[in-house]
Amino acid sequence: MRNTLLRATAMKSLFSSWRLTVASLAVLLWALAYQVPFALHLAIGGDTTLQRRDDDAPFLSGFHGSEPYSSTNWRFWELPPGYAYRWTKPEARISVPGLGQGAFVVSLLAQSGRGSGAPTQWTIGDSLVYGFALPEPPADLRRYHFLAESDARGDLQVLLNSRIYRPPGDVRELGFVLRDVQIRSVQGWVLPAWWQLASLAFIIGLSYRTAAMLLPRIRAPGLFAIGMALAAAYLLAFYRTALTLFTPTLAGVTLVCGVLGLACWALRHRVALPAHFLPLAALVILAFALRLGGMLHPQAMFSDARFNANNFLQVGLGEIFFTAGLPSDAGGGQAPYPPGVYVLLLPLQLLLPNSIDGRVLLMQSGTALLDSLVLALIAATMLRAGFGIRAATFAAACYLLPTPLLESFSIGEYANIGGQALAMIFVTLLACGVAAPHSRAVLRSLLLALTIGLLVHSGVTLSLGLFTAAAWGIAAFCALRRRGVPFGIVQLTLVAALALSFALAAYYSAPIFLETIAARGERPVAVGTAPQRVLADSALGLIGLSKAALARPPDPAAAGACKHRRANTAVAPAQRRKRSTTLHAARLVAWAAVLVSTTNSGRQGVRWILFLYPALCIAAGYALDALWRRGVLGRSVAGLAMAAILVHGLMIWITQIRDYFHI
Repeated sequence: MRNTLLRATAMKSLFSSWRLTVASLAVLLWALAYQVPFALHLAIGGDTTLQRRDDDAPFLSGFHGSEPYSSTNWRFWELPPGYAYRWTKPEARISVPGLGQGAFVVSLLAQSGRGSGAPTQWTIGDSLVYGFALPEPPADLRRYHFLAESDARGDLQVLLNSRIYRPPGDVRELGFVLRDVQIRSVQGWVLPAWWQLASLAFIIGLSYRTAAMLLPRIRAPGLFAIGMALAAAYLLAFYRTALTLFTPTLAGVTLVCGVLGLACWALRHRVALPAHFLPLAALVILAFALRLGGMLHPQAMFSDARFNANNFLQVGLGEIFFTAGLPSDAGGGQAPYPPGVYVLLLPLQLLLPNSIDGRVLLMQSGTALLDSLVLALIAATMLRAGFGIRAATFAAACYLLPTPLLESFSIGEYANIGGQALAMIFVTLLACGVAAPHSRAVLRSLLLALTIGLLVHSGVTLSLGLFTAAAWGIAAFCALRRRGVPFGIVQLTLVAALALSFALAAYYSAPIFLETIAARGERPVAVGTAPQRVLADSALGLIGLSKAALARPPDPAAAGACKHRRANTAVAPAQRRKRSTTLHAARLVAWAAVLVSTTNSGRQGVRWILFLYPALCIAAGYALDALWRRGVLGRSVAGLAMAAILVHGLMIWITQIRDYFHI
C-alpha cells in the first residue's frame, strides 16, 4: 500500500512539473539551434538578380534611400548604372539583432563615390576600430573583410563613420557608397542571445497561460505551446534574423492578446454568458494575433498603408467628403470614399502617437480586430441555425487565415477590410433570421447595421445593396410560392428604403460627388465608367448575361457555396419549423455570394468576397462536423483537413509578408 502511494505521489509530482521540464528542453533546443552555422547576405539597395528591393532596410540606420530610383520606372535593375546601392550618412549603422555571442566575419563591398578617395572609420561594437581609405577612381570598388565580435546582448553592431561629402546640386550629407554586406559565423561554440531566449520564453509562456485560461478543459494549450517552441527552434536555426527582428514586436502583440484574453475571462465570470463564449473568444484573439503580427513584421511592406493613414487624418480634421481613384471596371475613376471605418476608429487615436506611423498602426490594429470579429459572426450564424458548438468552431476556425482577405491585408486596404467586417453585421442578422419578427428593436438594429454598411466603403455599398436586393427577391419568391418566408418583406423593404435614403441624403448627395458622377456621364473614358453602364452591367450580371459572366468559366468557390446550399437542405428536417427561417437565411448567404460574384467584372467594384468566403466557411464547418461524427477515421480526416486549411492560409500569409511590394 505504501509503495502504491509513493508511486502515485511521484507520478503526480512529475505531472505537475511537466511545464518546467518542457520549458527546460525548449531552452536547450534553442541553444542548440544557435550552433547551426549562420550566414546573412544583404544586397544593399536591391538585388538585381532576384529583382527585390528593401530587404536590407530593417538592418540599416543612417542610410539614404535605395538607388537608382525613378518615379516612372520601378524596374530598378534596368536603370543605370545597372546595379543597386545606398549612400551612407556620415554616421551609419548596420544592426543584426540576436545573432548570439561569438565571432563573425563581415564582408563589405564599398566605394568612395566621390572625385577622390576619402578615409573612413568602421567601428565594430564598443572596442575594435578599423580605419580604411577608400581608393580613388577608376578602381573605386573594393571588398573589405574583417572579424567582428557581437556585444553582450548577442547583437552585432557595425558602425560606419566617414567624412561628410556634399556634391554640387545635392543637399544631402553623404558618406560613401555601400553595395553589399555579407556576414557569416566563425566555426566554434556560439552562446545564445539570452535576451532573445527570454523574450521567446515570455511569448510562449504568456500565450500558454492565455490559452489555458480561455480553454481550461482541453489539452490544446500545452500542444500549442510545444508547437510554438519547436517552430522557434526551427527559425533560430535556419531563419534567425526573420525571428530576431520580430521578437520585441511579437512580445508586445502577445501582451495585448493576453490583456484581451483576461478581459474576456473576467467578462465570462461576471456576466451570464454561454459556455462556448471563451473558446470562441480564444479563436478571435488568435485571429487578431495572426493578422496584426504579420502586418507588424519589420520586413512587411504595404502600398496603401499611408494612403489610409492620410485619409484617417483628413477625417480627424473634419473632412469627410473626399474621393479616391478606384481602378475598377465597375465604376472606376474618382469615386466617393465613405469614412465609416475611419470614424469608428477615430476615438482610438488618443491611445497612440499623433504621427503617420501611429496612424498606420491604428489602422492596422483596428482593421485586424474588426476582421477577427467576423469569426464570432460566423459562429453565431451556425449556432442560430441549429448547428452545435463543434460545427460553429470548425466554421469560425476556417476564417482564421482567409486567403482572399490576406491579400487585402498585405496591400494595406484597411478601409475595404474594415468595411467588409462592419457590413457582415447586417449579413449575419439576416442569416440569423431576425428580419422576420415584428419587433421595433430588431428593426432598429437592422436599420443601424445596414446604414453603417452603406457608409463604410463604396465597393461594400454596392455589394451590400446587391445582397439586400437578392434577399428581398428570394423572400418575394418564397411568398409567391406560399412557402416559409425567411425574411419579412415589409420589414426588409422599410429598413432598406430608410437606410438607403439616409446614406444618399447624408453622404452620397454631397456636391463634390454629384459633380464627379455628372463628369463621368460626359467623359466616361477619362474619369470612369458612366453610371448607366454600371447599372446595366449589374442587371445583366444578376441574370447571368454579362460578358464577364459568359466568358468566365464557373467559379469553383461559387460552386462550393451552392453545395453548401444543398447541404443545409439535407440537414433541415421538415418538422423543425422553428429553425427553417434561420436555415433559409444561412443558405441565402451562400446564394447571394454566387449572384454577386457573377457581376464582378472588376477587382474593386463588387466586394463579392464579403459574402463568398464566410459562406464557404459555414459549408466547411458543417462538412467537418459531419466527418467528426464518423468515428476515428472521420476525426482523422476532419483534423487533417482543418490543418491543411490553416497551413495553406499561413503559408499564403508568410509569402505575402515576404514578397509583396519588395521591388
